Amino acid sequence: MVSTDIDEEQAKAQIKICEGELIEAESDGIDTKDAEPTLRLARAFLRDRNYEKAFLHAVRARRMTLESRLEKVIPHSKTEKIKHSEKLKKK
Repeated sequence: MVSTDIDEEQAKAQIKICEGELIEAESDGIDTKDAEPTLRLARAFLRDRNYEKAFLHAVRARRMTLESRLEKVIPHSKTEKIKHSEKLKKK
């Protein structure tokens, strides 16, 4: 069985990494409003000494930030894909 004990330092480190990702994304003009509440939850769990939940919410917030970054780069709808391929053909 795998141990999933997360200590305070691991939770703090993950929150710090996530904060850095959020700041970087915001400076790149990426909307991070979806990830911010999750990061606030991570901080609340850290204050309550629930380190595993703090760690997991920080990871979730970081993933949400990275997904927001990808959404800006990768077109999702079929129409956007067509427009994107047309732009590539013109180049």
